[in-house]
Amino acid sequence: MLSVPVSVPVGDSTYTAQWSINSYTIAFDANGGTGSSSGTFVFGTALTAPAVARTGYTLTGWLPALSTTVPPANTTYVAQWSQNSYTITFDANGGSGGTSSSLVFGAALSAPNVVKTGFTFTGWLPAVPASSPAANTIYVAQWSVNSYTLTFNANGGTGGTSGSVAYGTAITAPAVTRTGYTLTGWSPSVPATMPANSLQLTANWSANIYNVTFMVDGTQYANAPTTFGTAISKPADPVKAGSIFLGWDPGIPSSMPNQSLTFNALWYTISFTVSFSLNGGTGTVPSAQAVPVGSNVSLPAQGNITNTGYTFLGWAATPTATVPLASYTVHSENVTLYAVWSNAQITLNVKAGSTTVINQSNSFIYGLKAGITKTEFESSFITITGNGKIVYTPAIGNIGTGTKVDLVDNATGAVIHTYYILIFGDVNGDGNIDSIDAGVLVDVQNYNVTWNPVTDAVFYKAGDLNADGNVDSIDAGSIVDVQNYIKTVDQVTGALVNL
Repeated sequence: MLSVPVSVPVGDSTYTAQWSINSYTIAFDANGGTGSSSGTFVFGTALTAPAVARTGYTLTGWLPALSTTVPPANTTYVAQWSQNSYTITFDANGGSGGTSSSLVFGAALSAPNVVKTGFTFTGWLPAVPASSPAANTIYVAQWSVNSYTLTFNANGGTGGTSGSVAYGTAITAPAVTRTGYTLTGWSPSVPATMPANSLQLTANWSANIYNVTFMVDGTQYANAPTTFGTAISKPADPVKAGSIFLGWDPGIPSSMPNQSLTFNALWYTISFTVSFSLNGGTGTVPSAQAVPVGSNVSLPAQGNITNTGYTFLGWAATPTATVPLASYTVHSENVTLYAVWSNAQITLNVKAGSTTVINQSNSFIYGLKAGITKTEFESSFITITGNGKIVYTPAIGNIGTGTKVDLVDNATGAVIHTYYILIFGDVNGDGNIDSIDAGVLVDVQNYNVTWNPVTDAVFYKAGDLNADGNVDSIDAGSIVDVQNYIKTVDQVTGALVNL
């Protein structure tokens, strides 16, 4: 480098200034962020700002404004920032009260109050900070399920329960029982799942009704359906001729138990002696019988007793009777029954080849047919030996059950024997088997029609088609089956036959 002389030189001279480039300190202040830097840079060289960052902020520039080259002075550039906003969501997670909003970074952060039926709030996930974070964030409510007391009150029964049940759990009622009662439901009704509160359910019961039957000598006397635990209503004491009513067996309890009951009448029975007279005959006299009042005597068979020239017909209450008894009921005295004899020359006989049955012991004639006429009866079913005839009562119309048939001596007009027509299934005496007969049997069962066991014995026999000893609606149903050609009646045996 040429320096300038201290004195003027001789001649023209040119001097040129010489320069050296300055360097300056350039600083970048991150202004609360990260990435600040500082260095010495040659004037005029390219200037590039460092990468700076600040949580929750966005860089908006530098102050002073950043030049593209190094300025001719020491310079500090300060980063300028703007605060970011973020979406902050509080998810109630099945509850209510959740929120979602935009908050500036660093703003105070307060979680909302959230609720969820049947649950207790336990906190947020993630945990909520004091101020808004630098990111979109979802805070999820955390819950623990509540448990409540569930009580099933058996209300006098057994099987009730009580315990803690979690909200929303399926509920099944326990099996409860109560002697003498039927469960009709719960009050209040059982929900499908556990509600958000303690709950007591009370069993509802209806008292059972049981049948109470009072029987007299095998026949229903009274029926009294009775509610469990209530007093049993006794019927009026039954009455039976020749007997004293003693009470009911078993004894009647003070209140209705948990079952149906049947009580039978107890009697003290008074008996009388029935003796037998051969009434002119010979042979072994039947033994006397002790028979309770109101009961029928067992009429002996002929056995070895005879009477020359006469036929044994049966037994009667007088020695001059010509018609034997079908049955005899003992009343309030001792009695003697006499053998009944008929002129052996006049007899009523079964027609050869017919189905007729002549029962001398009870004087029934059966094995006939429904709808039979008197002409058919005399021509096809019976014959008369000797000088006799038949007289019918009633005298007009066809014959049917209960028609009285007297075998009469033509010479003397005396009745040798009395018989009764029996047509099984015909109980109104018209000779036919139809719905009228069914109605009569129902009336007998319901006591609308009363038959005398002695004088109406033939009707009892005709009506008891199932041979169970009773005349009732079952026999009435059988008659309807006969009328509808579902069944028929064997008139010889009285048995029902399926068609």
